[in-house]
Amino acid sequence: MITRKLIQQRPNTSVAFYTPSDEVINLINEHAESDLQSTVSDDNLVKTISFTLSPENYTSLRAISTIINAQQDRLDYCNANLISFSIEES
Repeated sequence: MITRKLIQQRPNTSVAFYTPSDEVINLINEHAESDLQSTVSDDNLVKTISFTLSPENYTSLRAISTIINAQQDRLDYCNANLISFSIEES
């Protein structure tokens, strides 16, 4: 299994975190072993989105154009709003 986490840190609480579209969330949930999970730190500055997939579903999901486009959307949004982010896979 592969667990993938998107960790975002925003500069202040007036900046909205990047949130994937419903279409992207639905695609992830269709491929994931469990629904997408989201947590926010006590200071409301760090948000972690995580999900777990089989290696086969991970490969399949990464090839979908909607997911590829969403990765660029995330990068653009985070850069425009001074949100730092990292992706962890284990």
